Amino acid sequence: MLNKTISLLFLLVMVITLVVAQPVYKQNTEVELSLPCTINGALCSNSATCQFSIISPAGLTLINQENMTQIGGLFTYQLLINQTTEVGEHEFPVTCCDGGVCATRHLTFTITPSGLISSSGEAIIYIVLIVVVLFFFILCLLGAVNLDGKNSYDVGGNLMSLNYGKYLKMGLFWLSIVFLWFSFYLGWEVSNKVLMFAFVGDIFHTFFLILTYILAPSFIAFVILAIVQWTADLKLWEMTERGLSPR
Repeated sequence: MLNKTISLLFLLVMVITLVVAQPVYKQNTEVELSLPCTINGALCSNSATCQFSIISPAGLTLINQENMTQIGGLFTYQLLINQTTEVGEHEFPVTCCDGGVCATRHLTFTITPSGLISSSGEAIIYIVLIVVVLFFFILCLLGAVNLDGKNSYDVGGNLMSLNYGKYLKMGLFWLSIVFLWFSFYLGWEVSNKVLMFAFVGDIFHTFFLILTYILAPSFIAFVILAIVQWTADLKLWEMTERGLSPR
């Protein structure tokens, strides 16, 4: 099952990275599109004009035959925030005319939640890290739940032996929180840079921040609890040594 999951994620990453084009812009930001004007290999004159369209990943025409502004040897157009809301690869056909001669270029650009996109190698590293972190999270959590931490007593209520497994249970439980915190961080990164799911990325980011705020307090709480439990165990053992029943 694990091998099938890894294979599926690997295939998904390879497909995604093959269809991504440059340049890459950040979602919900103003973006300046710019390109040099050339026709048949020659630079355009100052009297040239360029018109462009933008087609969304869903196939909708967001901008249809708008004029670009010539600045020096470049033609530019400023996209507003509400024009960069959709994540994915956008088609960007441009037609430039100069002296009665026209040429069309079919360009593309990609919008992602972070303005970045991972290479296939980075995506594979993310996948391996997620699998490893989740494995250790489950291992620590199962250990914390199943490990026996209770002291041993005879039928008369006398302490027979102290079980120090309770301290290991506390440590494993805190480590499971650390691994969960790291998995949320990786989920946030993968959602933004690989899968380009902004909404899912926001969810992972929220849980990552929540766990970030509670990591240090939870560690302090576990240390205090361990000290209190250790003190109680010492008192129980002292009572046993003196022949007193702790129960």
